[in-house]
Amino acid sequence: QIARQHPELDVLFPVHLNPVVRGPVHELLADLPNVRLTAPFDYLEMQQALADAWIVLTDSGGLQEEAPTFGVPLLVLREETERPEALEAGCAGIVGTSTDAIVAHVNRLWNDPAEFRRMQRAGNPFGDGTASRQIVRHLAAELGVGHSSAVREQADVVA
Repeated sequence: QIARQHPELDVLFPVHLNPVVRGPVHELLADLPNVRLTAPFDYLEMQQALADAWIVLTDSGGLQEEAPTFGVPLLVLREETERPEALEAGCAGIVGTSTDAIVAHVNRLWNDPAEFRRMQRAGNPFGDGTASRQIVRHLAAELGVGHSSAVREQADVVA
């Protein structure tokens, strides 16, 4: 329904290789010109897809952790999640599995730029990408070598 309502949106759908899943997905979506069905992505392909995405709809726990890194609003297609951090931070929302609810949430973000920006700017509750730099600097300080510019430079290289 989303692809039909919004032909201006390009929908990227990595489809599970299991024929029981693959068959119905292709039957429903293969003829839509704005839907691209692909094989599952490797890690780097998924990172690029996330970097290019406007929004992510998923039931994947891993993507619930990855999408906030790219400032991409995430709609969780489950009734509950084991990753409440993203919900609490505001970068994700649980929408469940009802088609009507999913379509309504996507349309809300499409039609409400302020809400979209709020989710986009909510930040990443799983870290800021500087953990290795912080660890190296902390260890260097604990070992009494933290004042060396060489240690600071090495911390930046490691990170």
